[in-house]
Amino acid sequence: MTLPPESNVVENKMHPLSFLFFLLTLWMSSLAGCGYTFQTSRHSYSSEGLETIYIKNLSNGTNQPGVEGIVHRSLLRALLARGRWKVITSEANADVILTGNVQTASFAPDYLQQIQNLQPGPNLGRLFSNGVANIPANTVAQSYKGILTCYLRLMRNHPKPDQNLVLWSNSFTQYKNFPSA
Repeated sequence: MTLPPESNVVENKMHPLSFLFFLLTLWMSSLAGCGYTFQTSRHSYSSEGLETIYIKNLSNGTNQPGVEGIVHRSLLRALLARGRWKVITSEANADVILTGNVQTASFAPDYLQQIQNLQPGPNLGRLFSNGVANIPANTVAQSYKGILTCYLRLMRNHPKPDQNLVLWSNSFTQYKNFPSA
């Protein structure tokens, strides 16, 4: 089926708060892990006397303002819920410091559905591009795919001369589908 060049299209814009809620959910789901393990009240660095952690403000390498704050708060809640680290507000007194940046935070239409019997409006009668592909006329997004990429690094705050500064670092990308609202 081909569409006439002067077709109608409905742009289904997502509310910014819905997007931020999505990112929070995405971040929390990424912290859940992908394996099974027995939970203890200690972490792998307890034997070294590293008990307190300071979470430095994350940097934002995206065009989504405020996403680094959402990820930071989600990370803080996850660490507090697990109870393995004592989260403190003083960088100077912390045993370890968690730093990082948000590299990608975006979403794009994932499932499109064609609609029948739309009445033309002032902004209809054209095709628009979502940056990936042209979306056909009389189409709305039923769901979106969100993408979040972060880099995190856990560092000793006061390393001894024979110790590595970086304890752990990892970059990850998480995808999640969510319905349009």
